[in-house]
Amino acid sequence: MEPINLWNIHKIFDLVTCINIKEEGMRNKQIGGDHYQSNIQPWDVFLDWQLDPWLCNVIKYVQRHHKKGGLDDLKKAHHYLEYAIENYDTIKERFYRE
Repeated sequence: MEPINLWNIHKIFDLVTCINIKEEGMRNKQIGGDHYQSNIQPWDVFLDWQLDPWLCNVIKYVQRHHKKGGLDDLKKAHHYLEYAIENYDTIKERFYRE
């Protein structure tokens, strides 16, 4: 699958129905809380979508906001997204070579 970026992020909804979930091992281990305990782990999305670090953090904070940081996590996601927008050309060149 092509890397997800600001122009094709809608593909998350297609991906969510396609991920094969394992029920053992590292996928069920979390240190410090339970805010990532769901069927889809953020790191699975990061790897599958081949995301840059800034969009990884956007996904992470959005995914956990309702169980951990609330509005602060949404503000953090927004901050990372603002950075990614401001530095889009540099990030694209470094992380999304075709």
